[in-house]
Amino acid sequence: MTACGAIVLTLPTFVGLLSLFIWVISAGGNNNNNNNNNQNNGEYRPWWDYFDMDDEEMQSVKLIMNLVVLIIACGTLFVPINKAHSGVYERFNVGVLASSMFMFGNMLFVSFWYLANFGRREEEDNNNNNNNNGYYNNNNRYWMDEREVVAYNQKIVSWVLLGLGVAYFIVAAGIYGAGEALPQTLHTTNEQTQVHLLAAGRFQALGQTWSVLSLSNIIVFVGLFIATFLLFVGGEDVERMVEEARIVNLFIVLLHMGILTIVMLFKGNEIFSEQRSGSLGVGMAYGGAKYFSGLLFMVCILFGNFSFDEREREEGVWVTTATSIASIILSVLHLMFSMKARSYQTYIYDANAEHDNMEIVEAQNGIVHGATGPFVRVD
Repeated sequence: MTACGAIVLTLPTFVGLLSLFIWVISAGGNNNNNNNNNQNNGEYRPWWDYFDMDDEEMQSVKLIMNLVVLIIACGTLFVPINKAHSGVYERFNVGVLASSMFMFGNMLFVSFWYLANFGRREEEDNNNNNNNNGYYNNNNRYWMDEREVVAYNQKIVSWVLLGLGVAYFIVAAGIYGAGEALPQTLHTTNEQTQVHLLAAGRFQALGQTWSVLSLSNIIVFVGLFIATFLLFVGGEDVERMVEEARIVNLFIVLLHMGILTIVMLFKGNEIFSEQRSGSLGVGMAYGGAKYFSGLLFMVCILFGNFSFDEREREEGVWVTTATSIASIILSVLHLMFSMKARSYQTYIYDANAEHDNMEIVEAQNGIVHGATGPFVRVD
């Protein structure tokens, strides 16, 4: 049932994101002036000059890259959906699905915060239609210039992503509730006790790693949030950055990421220290870390300064560059943690499967063991 609800939402989302991607790359404005300027009167230009982009071109590229990351992330959701539907190791796979849907919802929300226009550009565009840079063609039809096209595309895409983000949060909460209702599996053999004694060390190491990662996340994003706030209230170029809607979007994205990392710290403490969730919690840690890695990679792309122009790099906000670099480093670390969490659970599964096969062989040979060991939760 949980997988059905997830696929009902994920399949239309994938098609919708793909449609938005095609719509954005097919949209165009009045680029005649730019094309004429790029000819440069036949003068020699080094090859890297052809990669120089103005602000509108950079925003268009980042919008397309944002949609590409979201399409790939949405497509990968079909893997945990299929595993949750298989019924094998159900609590673990449901935990993976719940956290994956939740983190994908955060990816959609962060994209909305980045694309939303909190600056003065939209107000200026709406003040007087005679002041814009578009033009009317021979059929008296208005054509938007490149700047207006980018702003329009960002507005449409951002609101669509906001609606999808809310839907994913609701579905993720429902899947998590269904996972909590699933029964734990209990075994009564002494051999299983040995398996879990060996796994206890790995589980403790996972918990310690999660704590270090979570604290690192909080330090990084809270520190960047404070730096952005100080820049917002006292920076020399704050007025220009507010007009360009850079610092406001960065401020809100960092606030969102800071709150998310605090939630992850407390939830990880419940999973690894209090051990109240069993394999459901391990699955949530695995799926959450993997898709949080994707979220960090997306933040790196959105706030990275990829301009080849030295002047453009110097005019960029230093906090955005710091955010991009920190995000890619944390992304790699969380991906490595997710691989460790997966290997831990695979170790438990392989040990249980091997023990179950031995029991079948012994039963066929007429060997019977007394079930006098303690109850051990293995899920």
